[in-house]
Amino acid sequence: MVIGSGGLGNGTANRNKRVVVSDELNLSGIEGRVLDMTLTIRPWKAEAMYRYFWIKVASNGEDYTSIRFKPGTDTVRGDRTHSGFPHDILNVRDFQVHPDGGNLKLRIVMDRNSMELFLNDGEQAASFLLYDEHPGEGVQFEVGGQAVMDVEQYELIAP
Repeated sequence: MVIGSGGLGNGTANRNKRVVVSDELNLSGIEGRVLDMTLTIRPWKAEAMYRYFWIKVASNGEDYTSIRFKPGTDTVRGDRTHSGFPHDILNVRDFQVHPDGGNLKLRIVMDRNSMELFLNDGEQAASFLLYDEHPGEGVQFEVGGQAVMDVEQYELIAP
């Protein structure tokens, strides 16, 4: 990987600020199999907490790896069940986070065979191997209820 002016990226960023999400959403320019993406999710209104936030990465429309946050239980789940990964190993990992009023910062660094998650600036971290038979580059977002998110994505440069 080459370090550029945009963190691990090449200096070219796709940014989307204050995006209101109330169902499924694909953002133009937010895609790729090799990426460094940071997003912040928060309730749209303080009195109306969203039920869940879900992001699918490395998606080809059928196969994907997902990350889900449920503010009601303060848990994040990394799930490779639908990625084509062998079903006889651990594909799902849950871990506690400490969001501030439903606010969660999530950084995803992904290459062709792995994904690193960093939650709330490194408070929690997890690594996943990605073995998908039909790799995809799609990134989809979904929210149960309404939330606001900021997304910044850099494409990584392989040496």
